[in-house]
Amino acid sequence: MVIFKDAAILLTPVIPQRNSSGRALRAWNWLTELSCDHDVYVVITERFEAEDIPPNYPAAGIFNVSNEIFRTNKFLRLIAILFPPICLLFRSLVVDWLRPRKKIFIRGLTEKLSGKSIKRVVVFRFYLHELGHSISSLGTEARVDLDMDDLESKTRMSVARCLARMGRLQESILSLMAAFQYYLLERLIVKKYGAIWLTANEDAQALTRRGISNVATRPNRIERPAYVPGRYINHTVNARFLFVGSLDYPPNQEAVFFILNSIQPELEKLLLTKWTFRVVGRRAPKKLLSLIESSERVEFCPDADKLTEHYENSTLSIVPLSAGGGSKIKTIEAFSHRRPVISSREGVRGLNVKSGVHYLHAQTGFEFAQSIALITQDCSLADNISRAGEEYFLQQHLLS
Repeated sequence: MVIFKDAAILLTPVIPQRNSSGRALRAWNWLTELSCDHDVYVVITERFEAEDIPPNYPAAGIFNVSNEIFRTNKFLRLIAILFPPICLLFRSLVVDWLRPRKKIFIRGLTEKLSGKSIKRVVVFRFYLHELGHSISSLGTEARVDLDMDDLESKTRMSVARCLARMGRLQESILSLMAAFQYYLLERLIVKKYGAIWLTANEDAQALTRRGISNVATRPNRIERPAYVPGRYINHTVNARFLFVGSLDYPPNQEAVFFILNSIQPELEKLLLTKWTFRVVGRRAPKKLLSLIESSERVEFCPDADKLTEHYENSTLSIVPLSAGGGSKIKTIEAFSHRRPVISSREGVRGLNVKSGVHYLHAQTGFEFAQSIALITQDCSLADNISRAGEEYFLQQHLLS
């Protein structure tokens, strides 16, 4: 018996993938949910190769529209950065904002959908609003939701402060002005959607305080690792402290600088056994790469297709973030692998966890070093924290 389903469109900047991180993983969550009741057509704005799509992919169709969208040239966007309110008149001048070449875009999608009735549209990321608005015109009865993931204005403001702390003042100013642009557009646009989804409760509350009522939270979810040890495995002979993150992202860059410049010197005084930091992340800039390579305490892994082996071979996971947005996949991943987590406030942002139960809190280099030493020397504490973290993951963030 053939079961006919209504059609849904998932508009996303990246290919939804189950064994990935960040945007791709969140997009995968949407794909799997929508595919339960709909034939899902995935519209992707960034280029990709056919071999990136695995067999038995749960989508009725995959459309790349990278050639049917445009950004305004850099000079005009720079003018808008200097005068942010102009974005209220010309949205195409906003940083990262994408617009469709409308006739080509709509005609192409109409041909690919072959007359199917669109009942649901999910626009994943705020800067795809214009594309989502064009797509929604294909289904007059379609419910259109926006998954912002994080609150763009707050995240860009946080990154601006991060860049300023690292002495990158020009980039900081650009990020600050972009934050202002997004703040203005958030107030103007988001009310137009059936529902607005965010990762963190505090972001949802911030949007609600602006008078926007159709806001809800949608936690990041990941699959359970294929292998999780029955008990916490202590690596006292050769302790290894793991940090995971894309190193082209300023908050992750700042975290690695903090590890090497603030945590390492303090840890040298506290731990007498052999220990190393393992940093896993792609696209490190030259200055950071030079610092990493100059330290005998760092094992650097720039290309890691699978993170499980890194978690398995680590004593604990550290998340010394001071900036960013949403909730951190790296923290949830560590919980899922039953690794003890030592984190700053930002590292557990958006997660309903308690220090001393699910993780240990630290802010300064000395506090991180103290907590690392404590976990390394107290197997019972490490086991209790790692188990509580895993239980929290299973209850709140498991992708079923």
